[in-house]
Amino acid sequence: MGEKNYIVSIDQGTSSTKVLLYDTLGNVRAESAHFIHFVQNDCNFIEQKPLDILQSIRNALKDVLHRSGIDPKKVSAVAIDNQGETIIPFKKNDLSPLYNAVSWQDNRGEDRIRQLKKDESFSRYIEKKTGLLASSYFSAAKMEWLVENVSEVREEMENHNLMMATSEVWLINKLIQNKKFQSDFTTASRTMLFDLQGLKWDERILSFFKLNMDCMAVTVPSIGDYGITDPSCCHGIVAPIVVSVVDQQAALIGHRCFREGQAKITLGTGGFLQVNSGKDSENRSRVIIKSILPELFDETSYLYEGQIYAVGSAIEWLRRNELLRDYSELGQINSSPALSFPYFIPALSGVAAPYWRSEPLAAFIGMGLQTSRLDLVSSVMEAIAFSVVQNIELMQKETGIAIKSLSVDGRVSQFISILKTIAGLTGVKIIQSQNEDLTSLGCFFLAGSRLGVFNNYVEIQAFSVESVVHDEALNETVSARFVQWQRLFDKVIEMA
Repeated sequence: MGEKNYIVSIDQGTSSTKVLLYDTLGNVRAESAHFIHFVQNDCNFIEQKPLDILQSIRNALKDVLHRSGIDPKKVSAVAIDNQGETIIPFKKNDLSPLYNAVSWQDNRGEDRIRQLKKDESFSRYIEKKTGLLASSYFSAAKMEWLVENVSEVREEMENHNLMMATSEVWLINKLIQNKKFQSDFTTASRTMLFDLQGLKWDERILSFFKLNMDCMAVTVPSIGDYGITDPSCCHGIVAPIVVSVVDQQAALIGHRCFREGQAKITLGTGGFLQVNSGKDSENRSRVIIKSILPELFDETSYLYEGQIYAVGSAIEWLRRNELLRDYSELGQINSSPALSFPYFIPALSGVAAPYWRSEPLAAFIGMGLQTSRLDLVSSVMEAIAFSVVQNIELMQKETGIAIKSLSVDGRVSQFISILKTIAGLTGVKIIQSQNEDLTSLGCFFLAGSRLGVFNNYVEIQAFSVESVVHDEALNETVSARFVQWQRLFDKVIEMA
């Protein structure tokens, strides 16, 4: 790489964008994070302004260059990860956004999904082709809603000037010199429109959601040529973007889960349990979804995934409603609640596997006159741990894969009580990474493989990442509460 010996990793997440500047030895030379606000509205829509997301990237890039003091011309490559199912519709000719970014958390397409599920044959077709279960969590129904309800979107489609895309397509095009409408396989696989085995858009599913090939990006591998950055936008950086990938798949690479059966869970805004399923692309479960991994060293692998929609967002909900006054209070909660404590059903944004319901169904159950504010906080933290356990058990049952160890990351993984509860109930060894930026590290590994920094899996495995292992004996009280929590969860779903 000559004098160009730095890699920029852009972690474009739900609530913030974080940029890390790596040298080729993997040392972080500078980092910066900028939060992104959600648009307030009266429709319970969950949106962000595209320009706010873009500006968070530009601000973080400016910060890392300033803090590191390096010449931007020494950046050899850029890697970017994205939110996955979040979409930004825009004009092809001038890149003007036609609507706000519609978040992966948004469920405005639920009526359409409910209608779809009545057609058992087509539902099974979608499952077989995409590896996904019909849900408004994925992009397709959100895209159709925009076509049907936003006149500007519909007009540009008629004029063959619409790009209906996941968020990274617009963002990358704003960062590069010449337009390239490309979406990588991992991101395309989150739309519910992508043929997981053929690695292409499925025209029958596109037609069902009133979309066509003309408004879709070209699908390409995650590691490749995404364009050269525009120095006027990227504060002097002129370098190829060589990686585009979904954030959770980047995290799986950061955890170095390269072998079949290796698993990780990221506990951030949501919780995402992923298990490497090897080279088999077929999804044999009707509860757990399947997706694709970045093709590292020219090998294509797949993964099973279970989602928990509300993890960090549940804690933020506590804070916003003043049940949690300060994050330091989380260290005071009872990590082993008594049987008389209330239970929390954490469906603040609906619930994924095994129920797949998009409507909010959250509830506290069992409150009494003696229930305190911190008891409620404790119940929420317990429910986060229980949700992880529920997903681990479901994953093992549905896939036949025995999870013996689980790597964890994300800001909520810092709460040891959650990790101990998971370890005690499952018997799984919990490996807590001391690196808080495994998603960015995954982008670094992917970019490094493109640049020749890493030539095989062994070289990546040799990269040092400190971790702490949590083993915990089964607590009978916690076990009894988990059993009752599952019963109550089933009852809430049944009544809804």
